[in-house]
Amino acid sequence: MTIRPTQSSNYDQIAAGIRRNLIKLVRAQEQIATGKRILRPSDDGIGTAISMSLSRQKSGVEAHITSVESVQPVLATSTLQLEEASTLLTEARALTLQALNGTQSQDDRHAIADQIDQIAANLLEIGNAQFGDQYLFGGTETGRRPFTSSTGNAEQFVEYDGDGLEKRIRIGKGTFVEINIPGNQLFGGDQYEQTLFGGVTGIASGSDPDSGSAYTSLELRTDSVSGAAVGGLALAAVGGNTILGDHVLEVDGAERTVKLGNGIAIAIPNPAPASLEVKDADGSVAVIDFTGWSGAYVTTTLTGEGSISLNGGAFETLDRTATNLQIQDASTGNLLHLDATGVTRADKELVTFKGATNLFDALHGIAADLREDDGSGLDDVRKRVSLRFDRLVEGQERLLSGLGRLGSRHERLNTTELRLRDVSTQLTGLRSSVVDVDIATAALELQEAELTLQLTQATGARLMQQSLLQYLR
Repeated sequence: MTIRPTQSSNYDQIAAGIRRNLIKLVRAQEQIATGKRILRPSDDGIGTAISMSLSRQKSGVEAHITSVESVQPVLATSTLQLEEASTLLTEARALTLQALNGTQSQDDRHAIADQIDQIAANLLEIGNAQFGDQYLFGGTETGRRPFTSSTGNAEQFVEYDGDGLEKRIRIGKGTFVEINIPGNQLFGGDQYEQTLFGGVTGIASGSDPDSGSAYTSLELRTDSVSGAAVGGLALAAVGGNTILGDHVLEVDGAERTVKLGNGIAIAIPNPAPASLEVKDADGSVAVIDFTGWSGAYVTTTLTGEGSISLNGGAFETLDRTATNLQIQDASTGNLLHLDATGVTRADKELVTFKGATNLFDALHGIAADLREDDGSGLDDVRKRVSLRFDRLVEGQERLLSGLGRLGSRHERLNTTELRLRDVSTQLTGLRSSVVDVDIATAALELQEAELTLQLTQATGARLMQQSLLQYLR
């Protein structure tokens, strides 16, 4: 059976050919115009899936880059603030050593105390530094001031109101970096290590552990002295006896001198005085009445009994045989266990808690000690200031350690950012190799599609010119 093509079938074939070639031409034009090989999922199902996977990976990397970029200024600001704090502490240390120089007058020490107080105020501003509306050194409590100042027992104290947690950001799968250090780790001791004493009275730590923070003050006083009524001697009716425990009093009639313990022998005036102050090598004082003295050689043991008070609290009897005397400050909760067997002198004894004293309190305490003029002499001032100075050095070392940690984190984030950008570039290249078109190949395909379309159109035009009569011959 002979099948003859009809005019309609010819038209359909020509139209279909033109449509196919027109689609190829349009696709080639789109690829060249957009630079993309895959314009819709139907263009390449597998390529589309690979492209989407690479895009998701690149989005994750870009999110990490954004996180790193957002915290870099915070770390940089924190680092600059801590560098300034270290500079202030170095200046404070130099001023403290200058104040303890024996050539400084009391007025000079007062002036230096004012400078140290100003340094403490500047340091407090750094401790409460902000980036935007967030505090840098409050741990995760960034919405409120981490350090607040208050006054207690006539001295200024600074308390930490943040938390001990560190903020962190994610820089990779399962990888995080801390971006801050809480202020209590930088400016204030957050862990008690040891109780230290100024070394003025001879008091020491007992056998049980203590607990406390910042610093406090013990006051020992002499309530009674026995053993002076010998050889016509007596205690003076007035005077500041500060001996505690046993002290040997030696009066040399031939040399007309008097000596207390290991102190320096001093001359006895003539006529014999009703009140002569004699000092032991430990700084304790006995005031003796010589008006009844016969001029003979006299040696006797003076024994002082007294009481003790913590941080201005009530006095309680001092048991000089106690090796673990417990005393607590109700207002602060500081708890001390004391060994009183080595006590020789009544005076104020500075107590600090190593590892639990912040820099602000150390600075204010140094300034307060330099201003105190209680007649105890420069040696006692040196003892108190030296104890606080040790806490200042300890605190600066802690701050510098924190500065080093921040610096290493900053450097790590810089390195991480560079690495993430390299990964992002690699992912972009991989996706480009899948999605982007080869322009040269696309141009050839465009020319081929144009030529094919032209040929199809020309062939169709010739076929459509044939009439039905030619098929009937």
